[in-house]
Amino acid sequence: MKLIREARMGRPKSFKTGAVVGTYPKPLLYLGFDRGGLDVIPTKGAKRGDKDIQMDCCYEDITFVKPLDIGTAMKQATIPKVTAIDFCASMPMVFQLDTKPAASQDQLKSFEQSYNMLVANQKTLPYKTIVVDSLTGYTDACLAFISSYNPNAMADPRQWASQAGGLCRKLALTITNMPCHIVVLLHSAIDKSELTGEINEQPNVYSQVLRDDFFGLFSQVFYAMKKQDGTPMIWVSDKYPVKGIGPRWPQGLAQEIAPDFASIYGKELV
Repeated sequence: MKLIREARMGRPKSFKTGAVVGTYPKPLLYLGFDRGGLDVIPTKGAKRGDKDIQMDCCYEDITFVKPLDIGTAMKQATIPKVTAIDFCASMPMVFQLDTKPAASQDQLKSFEQSYNMLVANQKTLPYKTIVVDSLTGYTDACLAFISSYNPNAMADPRQWASQAGGLCRKLALTITNMPCHIVVLLHSAIDKSELTGEINEQPNVYSQVLRDDFFGLFSQVFYAMKKQDGTPMIWVSDKYPVKGIGPRWPQGLAQEIAPDFASIYGKELV
C-alpha cells in the first residue's frame, strides 16, 4: 500500500491536529508534545459549527497510555480508534527564575523508550497512522535534554541549535520508515531575510540547516490556515509567503483544499 509521509505546518490554532486526528485512517497513534493538543477533538454529542470538518472520532474514543505502556497497548485484542501518549506530562514542574531552558531528560528519554518499542514491533504494528504533534514541541524537549547533559552549550546557539536540529532530523528520517501513514505537525514562524528583506513563513525549528532542507524529508508538505470566515483549509503548492510546500503525490490537487484525509488522498487511497 502507498504510504503517506506528510508534514503539515501552520500557526497555532490553524486546525492541524483536528483535521489529521479527526479524519485520518484508524487505529491512530498520537505522540503528543503540545499540551492539550487533543482538546480540539469534540466530545460525543457536542454541537459543531457549520464550517467544522466532519470527524470520524470523538474525545471518548481516545485512550491515553503512559510511554512505557505502549508495548502492552499494541498487543491488546481491541485497539482503540486513537491511542495517545502525552509526553508533556514528563515536563519539569518546578519554576525557577532562570533564563536558560529547563534542564530535563525525562521527556526525551521516555520518548526514546516508547519509540523503540514501536520500532521493535513494527512488523505487527496495529496502527494505520502515527501522528507527531508537534515537532516544535519535540524540539523544546530536545533543548531541555541538551541543557541537562551539556549546560555549557546553552551559552552558544551555534552549539545547541545544530544539536537540536540533528535530533529532529533523525526523528524525521527514522519515523518515515515505519510501515504505516506518518504525519508530522509543526508550528510555523515569520522569517525575514537579512539579505533581501523578504518575509516568508518557515518551519519553527531552531536549526537553519534543518529549515533549509526540511521539506525534502517528506513526500507531502502542506500549510494549514483558516479563511477569514473561519473555514479551515490547507495550501498545497507554493504561495507567497510560504515557499517549499507541495506534494510528490497526489498530483493535480487544487492550490487550496480542505484539510481532511478524503479531500487530499481520497482519489488515490481508500
